[in-house]
Amino acid sequence: MDRNIVRSSREDPRRNSTDIFKAVNSPIEPALSRRTIRRRLNAHGLFGRRPVKKPFISKKNQKASVAWAKAHLNWGRKEWAKHVWSDESKFNLFGSDGTKWMRRPIGTRYSPKYQVATVKHGGGNCMVWGCFSETAVGPLRRVNGIMDRYQYEDILENTMRPWALRNIGRAFVFQQDNDPKHTSLHVRSWFQRRRVDVLDWPSQSPDLNPIEHLWKELERQLAGVRASNADDKFAQLEAAWKAIPLSVVHSLLDSMPRRCQAVIDAKGFATKYVTDEQNAAQKRELLQNLCEHIGYEIYTEPEEFSAKCFNYYYGQNSSNGQFLTDDLEFYAGAVNIANAHSTKKVFLYSYIYTGADGAFNKYMPTVPSPHHSEDLIYTFGTHRAKFVAKDYVIEKIYSGLFANFVNFGDPSPSVKQPWKQYSTENREYFEIDFNEKENFSMPGMKTDYYSRAVNFWSNAGEKHHKEHWAPSLDTFIVTNLCSPIVSHLLHNSSDQEKTFETVEQLYDERETFLKQLKMERKRETSLERIGARKEKESSEGGGINWLLVGIAGILLVGMLYVTISHCCMHYRSREGYELLK
Repeated sequence: MDRNIVRSSREDPRRNSTDIFKAVNSPIEPALSRRTIRRRLNAHGLFGRRPVKKPFISKKNQKASVAWAKAHLNWGRKEWAKHVWSDESKFNLFGSDGTKWMRRPIGTRYSPKYQVATVKHGGGNCMVWGCFSETAVGPLRRVNGIMDRYQYEDILENTMRPWALRNIGRAFVFQQDNDPKHTSLHVRSWFQRRRVDVLDWPSQSPDLNPIEHLWKELERQLAGVRASNADDKFAQLEAAWKAIPLSVVHSLLDSMPRRCQAVIDAKGFATKYVTDEQNAAQKRELLQNLCEHIGYEIYTEPEEFSAKCFNYYYGQNSSNGQFLTDDLEFYAGAVNIANAHSTKKVFLYSYIYTGADGAFNKYMPTVPSPHHSEDLIYTFGTHRAKFVAKDYVIEKIYSGLFANFVNFGDPSPSVKQPWKQYSTENREYFEIDFNEKENFSMPGMKTDYYSRAVNFWSNAGEKHHKEHWAPSLDTFIVTNLCSPIVSHLLHNSSDQEKTFETVEQLYDERETFLKQLKMERKRETSLERIGARKEKESSEGGGINWLLVGIAGILLVGMLYVTISHCCMHYRSREGYELLK
């Protein structure tokens, strides 16, 4: 019966206990109550949650978002300095537009299956337009009624452009989404007349726009603050908007590489940010658990490592947490191997092409492209599926790099695009991606290969090499650690070769093993403290304690004095007594 209840909920997460009650109860079996069904669902990790509202994203827009994110992945605050970010948002006077509920496993809040597609600006009492740049937060403009292309042109002409000229200069680049009024012929002609450059922007990509965070910040600040009317609400919003510090703006621009990477990892779906407040408590617990497993299983000072690991991947920047396993498993290891062979010819590369699609037979469908070993379809044919014309072109280019290295000791694709050797100082690497619109050109040479990984793992601590593993394992691979954890959270096996019951046993085994390691470490440190204390006491007792020598000397002299005096006085007394007699 439990299996039927869980299956019914997983088939349609929007089914409530009443719907499941109707679906699973049979006339030939005792009927289950709705309360019992809820308890059974909770026991299997399925809880009633509000679905995340994210815009519906078509496959075409998904690919466009990923392409844009890849093109701007390495842009920092310097590259974004001339850009003006803009958007509109509506704010209700007395709260939200209503709450819907669905049942989902823990850790799946941002899975597309458990989201509700929304249409932007479905009504509201106070609509505003705002903008910001690297230099300052811009003006907040009230939108009267429903914004059309004429009102939008007025905002651009009388609000945005004067502010941008004062704060940035004539060379500013304007960002806007692809709302029909923004892209209308009327507005496009205004941009041409005013010679304003407009940033090419993928449709339905709110996760890429940092201004979305400012809207959330306003909602957070004004949560629970009531407004008597729209004018009052706008006054509240404007005051909160002007109070946003410049440091927040800078942190948003600094987050752009992470936003781009998150969109690439999610293949254009609404991104799961690790900084989401709804997941903060769980994310903290999971990262702490991962750091402790790694620390106690392979490092000599597990407490020190665990603290450093948690601080780096959560404390300093919680968005780093999503990269912990890849940093350890791939990037830091690649640098270590490259450093070890750096006296010879070493050519390092990073493969980031995500357009293989049907050419790659994905053996782990939930893992975003490029999956580990995905590039091998173009060299060795591993997990190769159905190729189309562009895949044969890529195969020729990519396999040619390896052929160049084998034949000539230099994998450079051409004289105009050399592949430089790796050095420990600059950590040069060749970034491999294929721009299908530009004759399959590749980004080419970059430096400082995965600094995030190198900065931490090169100074993480000393490994003990004890080779003491959990009962079912004979080595430490972080994948063997993460797979049971992910499966436990999803309440479904994330390992194609193991059932859920098997991975759940592995999860329990690993957690028991961690407790055992902690107890052994506690006993070990206790023995070390006792040994150190005894050694200290022994070393202090082995020297000459002059105070004790002095006291002993005084006692000895006193005893001699009393003894001698007693003997002499006794003799004299006897002699005197005899004389008197």
